[in-house]
Formats: sequence, C-alpha cells, structure tokens
Amino acid sequence: MPRARKRGAQCPASKVSLVLSIVLFMLGAAFIFYPAASSIAARGESDAALSKMRRELVQGSAAQQTSVDGGVTYRSKSNDSTYLKLQRYNEAVRTGTSQQINDPFAFNGGELNDLGLPDGIIGSITIPRMSVTLPLYLGATDDHMNKGAGIIAGTSMPLGEKDSNTVVAAHRGALHGLLMFRNIESMQPGDQVVVETPWETIVYATVSTKIIDKADADALNIQSGRDMLTLFTCHPYGQNSQRYLVFCEKTDAKPKAADPGAIADAITGFLPPTASTASPMLVFEDWLRILGLALTVLCGLAILTSAWRLYRQSRERKHAARVRALTARNDAERCREGRDDRQ
Repeated sequence: MPRARKRGAQCPASKVSLVLSIVLFMLGAAFIFYPAASSIAARGESDAALSKMRRELVQGSAAQQTSVDGGVTYRSKSNDSTYLKLQRYNEAVRTGTSQQINDPFAFNGGELNDLGLPDGIIGSITIPRMSVTLPLYLGATDDHMNKGAGIIAGTSMPLGEKDSNTVVAAHRGALHGLLMFRNIESMQPGDQVVVETPWETIVYATVSTKIIDKADADALNIQSGRDMLTLFTCHPYGQNSQRYLVFCEKTDAKPKAADPGAIADAITGFLPPTASTASPMLVFEDWLRILGLALTVLCGLAILTSAWRLYRQSRERKHAARVRALTARNDAERCREGRDDRQ
C-alpha cells in the first residue's frame, strides 16, 4: 500500500509537468511560426498590389503590349506618356533642376502623383540574398515605407539609363510581416538586385557598401557614365543614427532564382548572420530566435517523455489491478475449495 500511494503521488506531478511542457511548447511554437504566418499574409497583400499594377499598366494597354523573355509581357516605351514623364524627370535630376535629395523618412512625393501609376507603384524590387520582394513606390513616404520600398525624391527613376542613380529606401526591421531591409548587412559583391517595371526588368549587381551620416546626401549623387541603384536604410539595426548604403550597378545578367518564400525565410531567419555586422541588436535578436527554437524542441521532448511516463504508469496500474483481481479471485476460489473439503 505505501508503494501504491507513492505512485499515486507521482501521477499528478507527471500530469502537471506534461501540461506545463505543452503550454511552453505552444508559446514557443507561436513565437517561431507567427512571423512565418504573418509573412505569408503580408506577401499576399504585396503580391495583390503588384498584380493590380500589372493589370492596369500592362494588360490594360493591350495595343502597346510586347512579349519578351519567355512570354513575359511589358508595356511599350514608345509614346508612353508615363515613361516620357519619367525620362524628363531623370533629365532634371541629371541637370540639377529637380528638387534636392531629401531624407526618405520626411519626404512627401506629392508632385509624382499625376503619373498615372496605381497607388504610386512603379514596379517591384527583388533581392535574393535578403529573400525579399517588395512593391517599389514613387516616393519614400511613411505610407509607402509601411508597405514596401520607396524611391527617394531627387534621385533617378529606374529606367535603365546611364548617368542615373535610383536610391531605394526601406525600413531596417521586419514590418507588418515583411523583412524589408533587415538583413542588408548580408549583401556581398555580385549579389543581384532585380527591379521590374511595367516596361522592363533591370538586373543590378552589388558593387560595394558604405555607412554614412544622415546628412551626407553627396553619397547618393549620380556617378558619371554609370547606371546605378543604391539601397538605403537605417544603421545600426534598431537605431537611427546613421545610414547603410549598398551600391549596385546595372548588368546584362539574367535574374537568378526567385526568393525561397516565407516559410524558408522563417527557417533561415534563425541562423546568425554569416557576414560581419556592426549591429549588435541584430545578432542578439537572431540568437534569441535560436534560443527560442531550442527551448521549443526541448519542450517537445519533455512532452514526449512525460506522455510516455504517464502511459507506462497507466499500464503498470492496470497490470497491478489485474494482478490484484486475479489474486483475489484465486484466494476466493481457494477459500471455497477449503470450505468444500471441510464439509
């Protein structure tokens, strides 16, 4: 009997341990997979915005359609009023008659709203190294930056022209499920940046990176004879004291494979940065995610262990009950046999 009471005392403790492990496991799983689910939803919204842009600017101008590169349809540049306006804008940037380059987080690009682009979207920007595809807006307003990347006022439009520098700004941290430019420090020379507009797809290759002060607008100037694109975001990660630039130049290479998708982002996002980083908070956040993953795995193992222990205890109790019942039945039969013998 004392042994039975001891087992009975262990059973509630095992159940409490199992329930606690399940709760911790569910919390850890939510911490891990919520960003993936949020990313899938956010990608759906950005894809819908890009699809709307293509429907209105490409499919909506059937008389001007041209199929190139395996059937991809683009809008013709010839006599296209929007394209001509963008060309004139680029010429104004080159001659210095356009507005001055502004900090993207304070810019209001109202003067670009009459170009006939749905919701101000000129196309998309895809960066395989960072596993992001974002809508590319005209003007880096707060509203645009909350939904994707924006072209800074006073810099060139992405038309594939020499003597141009398209400066694309995005937030540094993950926002509304999109990674934005969170992992910009992982960019390496040769990495592609692909810009798709209604008129063409332009491929840029990373040339170099640079950290500048917020007021250093000269770093964003056009480089003579070159067709450049510059990625622009806050630095260090989690702060706003500097700016991180990635300089890219147009190349004739074909776009590489598309980004691996939201689920792959959730997996590779746990890995610490492979390149050196000047953002301690970025490293801390990555290792915190790894710790969360490890704790979730440990809780999962604890759940399996507790469940197996409870299963074994249940089997032992049932076996002991059967043994006791059998013993009692045998004792009863022996008692009856003894009484029969005495009679």
